[in-house]
Amino acid sequence: MFQFKFLHKRQDILKYVDTIQKEADKEKKALGFLAQQAYQSAAYSEKIIVAVVKSSSEYAGHIFYGGVFPNARVFQTLVASKYRKHGLAVALIGKLISHLEKHSFFSITAKVATDLVVANKLYESQGFKIVRTFQGGKTTGRTIHLRGRKLNTPSLFSWVAPPNIANDFSLPLKASRHSPQYLIDLNVIFDAVRKRANTKVANVLFKASFQNLIRIAVSEELIEELERNTSGRDNDPVLEMVKNFWTLANPSAHKIKEISDVLAPIIFPDRHKSGKLTVQDKSDLVHLATAVENNVAGFVTSEKKILAAGDFLRSEYQIDVISLYDLEELVKDVPENTPVTTFTTSDLQAYVPKIFTKSPEVQSAVTSLNIPTHALPGRDLSRNSTIRSIIISTHNNKQVALAWWTTLTGPTPVNNAYVYIDENVEKIENLVDYICSRISREVSRHNVSLVKLVVDAQNPVTQSSLERNGYKPTGTTELAGDVYQKICLGDVLHQKNWQQMRLNISQLTDGLLLSKTMPSISLEDRLIDITGNTGNPFSLDFSDFEQLLSPTLVMSSQISGVVVPIVRSYADDLFGIEPQQLSLLQSPDAVLRQERVYFCSPAAQRTLKPGRIIMFYESGSQKFGRSAVIAAGRITQTNVVSVEDMEDNLLQRGVIDQRMLVKSSQSGKRTVVFFNRILLFSNMVSFNRLNELGCDNGSHFVTATKISAAQTEQILIEGLHNA
Repeated sequence: MFQFKFLHKRQDILKYVDTIQKEADKEKKALGFLAQQAYQSAAYSEKIIVAVVKSSSEYAGHIFYGGVFPNARVFQTLVASKYRKHGLAVALIGKLISHLEKHSFFSITAKVATDLVVANKLYESQGFKIVRTFQGGKTTGRTIHLRGRKLNTPSLFSWVAPPNIANDFSLPLKASRHSPQYLIDLNVIFDAVRKRANTKVANVLFKASFQNLIRIAVSEELIEELERNTSGRDNDPVLEMVKNFWTLANPSAHKIKEISDVLAPIIFPDRHKSGKLTVQDKSDLVHLATAVENNVAGFVTSEKKILAAGDFLRSEYQIDVISLYDLEELVKDVPENTPVTTFTTSDLQAYVPKIFTKSPEVQSAVTSLNIPTHALPGRDLSRNSTIRSIIISTHNNKQVALAWWTTLTGPTPVNNAYVYIDENVEKIENLVDYICSRISREVSRHNVSLVKLVVDAQNPVTQSSLERNGYKPTGTTELAGDVYQKICLGDVLHQKNWQQMRLNISQLTDGLLLSKTMPSISLEDRLIDITGNTGNPFSLDFSDFEQLLSPTLVMSSQISGVVVPIVRSYADDLFGIEPQQLSLLQSPDAVLRQERVYFCSPAAQRTLKPGRIIMFYESGSQKFGRSAVIAAGRITQTNVVSVEDMEDNLLQRGVIDQRMLVKSSQSGKRTVVFFNRILLFSNMVSFNRLNELGCDNGSHFVTATKISAAQTEQILIEGLHNA
């Protein structure tokens, strides 16, 4: 057996860069091709872990990663042929995971071709689940699995809530549709306009800018730098081009000195200590000071010393210093096949057009509901995003509702939506709940998103229902309707991703700020402090805060969870999950409800306390049962009720009729558990995994089983994995 040691310091990795590239090039079919510059940048950024033989220091393997904090991505995992079958690949992945968790990363993903059987088994064994599958490039014709897993980052809670509580407030209207701004250095410009190793990647960056996924900016210092180093600058095409870029002004001399005094000893320690900073060093510090002062989302560079200081800049100034390769991963669009789902209740049915602009059903709905044509998505939306929509009608084919929304990709997208509902329909509040839930879930599938939703000004019931669903009026009109806004997280919110979500929310809303540290929320202490974009602080009740950000569940070290059993047929009905086999039965009305109910024994009431997280474990004992936790929600209230006295309004929130409740209740009573904030798991958490987490108390989840806050959080993180 060989003994290995692992190198992750810059000075050690650089010695092996040529060997790493040589070994990787031997496996081009599996790993693809990367230019030498990519390996050099990764080495300086300390984003390669090298395994060497302990006795001889001979190269044995490496793992090469990147991504944008707090989400890491594995680019390559390779073990030299003579050292395979010694567990080295597993050890490399383990070392990387430990390193990322130590540095507070939140998740890690890897793209693995489906034909690489050994690689897929390796990642599967290390907890990397398939997030989605898509087609690779035309050249290879491969199918690719995107695999991912959440990381177990340590958490610490501390916060004191202020007393002023906001009963109502307006979510700031985003002043523009501008996307996150990234400052680029001169090397990125040269990569784009000259034939260099990074040209292809730089072109992806500029394409993303043209599509408005990101904004590219340069500093005044960059233009001055070009002028200093360009002879015959009046005729220099690069200089003339750069002058047309969005330009950020240099900070004041005082501010540049203040920031440079902090950064110089970190980035250029030797030259700073000797007092011999070069002109280029000083120029780089001005670039960074400009990035800090203008609150850009990130600084894109290939400068190795700046990349090496990325952790410090992120923690001290909330600036991501990233390479071209990292940003390329952020703006790449990964295609997906979203299933088309519908519902049919006792009196309503839904239809989802596959193509909005060419659907005759859409045109029919627009005509019958008298929707103005300017309320339909314009060319600018249709060209840069996918339009999703839903039409709801009665069983006699009378159309009663139409909604459309965009699903933009990229960092912190702002999505547009439009909703029109005939307010003469009986279940209008339920329809608004359903449509809002669907929009929020789909726009936040890949990243936190802001929805700007327009509703007809003559629809007061719809508007009231929108506010109940966390949408806030902006006081403006657009597309012949009133504009509402909402933040959609699409993931569990907890200590490990609080800082990243705080920055994303601020960027989405032009300045709405959460507290610097996550509040320590309990069932008694329920205030969240927020600073408005005008600088005025206020607080929100925990429930209002969670609704504002839904779909989400906000975790706390002081709020535990309960795992409850449910059989497959009831789970499909309660959560609107597509059944494995086609059913001729109608969906229960519960699928339209924001708040639903779960029935259980009277003895379970003491465990199912309001505020706790309820997790639904689907038994595998019945046909097609999944033996896993499939969904979660927040308990709002519990009551022990006589089965005979249950009213229709209560029964309609669940999926078991009164006859079945009578049959299953020996005492004639059942505990009715009301819950909302429903989240369906994209990765079901299996019985074996629950055992590994220590959740089973020996009952195998046949009754309500209380679990700790830490176990609850981990199940949510794994189940709601959003790579």
